[in-house]
Amino acid sequence: MDILPVLDFAISLALIYTFCSMLTSWITEFIAQRRNFKGRFLKTCLTRLLRDERNLNLAEDVFKHPLIYRTKESEKRLPDRIEPKLFARVLVDVVGQVGKDTGLSHDPETGETSFRGDEVVANSDARFVSGVTAMKEGNLKRILSNLATSASAKKVSVESEIQEWYQDHRSEMSKWYKKEIRVPLFVVGLCFALFANVDSVHLADELWHNAELRNRVAKAGIDFVEENGEKLPDEAYQETMRRLSGLGLPIGWQDFWQYEIHKVHFPRGTDSTEVDVTIEYPTGKITPMIADSLSIALTAPDSVLTIVKSFNIDPGIPPLPEEPGFWSKVKDVWSWFWGNLGDGLLKFIGFLLTAFAVSFGAPFWYDMLRRLTDYRKTAAKEPATSNSTGT
Repeated sequence: MDILPVLDFAISLALIYTFCSMLTSWITEFIAQRRNFKGRFLKTCLTRLLRDERNLNLAEDVFKHPLIYRTKESEKRLPDRIEPKLFARVLVDVVGQVGKDTGLSHDPETGETSFRGDEVVANSDARFVSGVTAMKEGNLKRILSNLATSASAKKVSVESEIQEWYQDHRSEMSKWYKKEIRVPLFVVGLCFALFANVDSVHLADELWHNAELRNRVAKAGIDFVEENGEKLPDEAYQETMRRLSGLGLPIGWQDFWQYEIHKVHFPRGTDSTEVDVTIEYPTGKITPMIADSLSIALTAPDSVLTIVKSFNIDPGIPPLPEEPGFWSKVKDVWSWFWGNLGDGLLKFIGFLLTAFAVSFGAPFWYDMLRRLTDYRKTAAKEPATSNSTGT
């Protein structure tokens, strides 16, 4: 069995899922940004990290600290990222206030956050150790005490040790975020699949049986990888849509509104008197081609009504129907689904597969696309290598 068609099939699907994932990721990130999802997720993670039932919730004090508070875009929005250096500096400051009457004071009217009291310890490490000592026994105290001990053994500042500790947890938080975002990605991916009619079952069937389509999409995937290398491009939404629509894939709902036959009469002076034409919605394409003098007009990209009105059709001829509106199209699809329940369920499974695929994210599919492309290049060279060895 020739492996190249199978690899072209896999490359084609990987490219489609890469583009679809880029689009759904862009939409999901837009929604997450508007709803401050990253900021709330960061606060949840820091609360899990710094909360101790026997002690204060230091995460609240960290977010109220002036250095953090001033990074907020607005009063109601939480910062969606805190750099390790800033976090370490703030945590040392916050822990140093434990057990002292120098806690944080927040004025809701002015929005200003400040420290109460005038006591200052010149050495931040000593202040941190003093705060840890004043804490009640618990898991958080043991963690912070170990950080101070480790910093002393390494002869580095406590801030440096906290930076390293926080950086390790940031990597874990990144993994947690990817797991949390998969559900929104799946939901957005399902909505996108329904709206754009991206049916994985139908796509797979077309790519497997249509060699011309498969070769074209696979070549586009290979060119895409060669163009961008190891890094997934941060393309704009419009550019990704252009690439996806330019592949000539069987997606979209236009096939549900095609082939309405009307008899059109053209007046004298043209090279045709009467002809049966097929009008396709929503493309506006008219078939068959008739007289040469009309061929340019009939295949022009204008709407059907504009073309036909330009020839002054007799008023007695019934007017051409308008293209169905959006809700009429939705109704047609709904009627088709219940009228063809078996095919409808298979199509819905295709939508679910698309949503499940894009929930893995664009980086996953682009990495898969690169690996498949490299493997195809190797497989394409194998016949030539074996022939040269045999001679």
